[in-house]
Amino acid sequence: MPASRPVDFANILFAGPCNRFCPFCIGKQLPERVNVNNLDLFPPRNLDAFIDEVNRLGIQQIVCTGTVTDPQLYRHEVLLLDLLRARVTTDAQVSVHTNGVLALSKMDVFNRYDKACISFPSFNRVTYEQMMGSRHVPDLAAIVAQAQIQVKVSCLVNEHNVGEIDDFLQRCRQIGVPRLVLRRLYGDRRAWPILCGVPIKGLTFPCLCQG
Repeated sequence: MPASRPVDFANILFAGPCNRFCPFCIGKQLPERVNVNNLDLFPPRNLDAFIDEVNRLGIQQIVCTGTVTDPQLYRHEVLLLDLLRARVTTDAQVSVHTNGVLALSKMDVFNRYDKACISFPSFNRVTYEQMMGSRHVPDLAAIVAQAQIQVKVSCLVNEHNVGEIDDFLQRCRQIGVPRLVLRRLYGDRRAWPILCGVPIKGLTFPCLCQG
């Protein structure tokens, strides 16, 4: 029999009120039992069993993320990170997948992670509001400048921002974004006429360019 595939990562999921109102929030499609507010709960439910499994399976990546909220709204970030560092024995990196709204005001906490992924679809306030439900665009340039950890930007591409992608890429390059992922919503099979002639590493789209 072929060897089983090793587990690449494990998620710590948070739920509760959010500071953005994404119309396509996939977490809202999950059952209510998954979206119980745990933003003020320490330690998170089942954390002991979670750590035991991380250690047993030798998992190298732990991701703090949300179903219907942002993980930086969790009120015990530092306590959780300290506990994970103390009890996880696999030298796992702990990362945060955030919308970046609180990154600047909590930069000392942000920099306690090993790396971060920021969901950020547009620098344009109108487009940002269409995709994130708010006209208040996080200062991505300031976040990148103050970050002492590896930062990746994750940009969802849809009909609202597809015409801005060239400018978006240029702006990200100008402010020093080291890594950028372009992605689609699950089930969206549209191929957008973007990135033609641009060398790409690690494509997340089966087809980005209509030729």
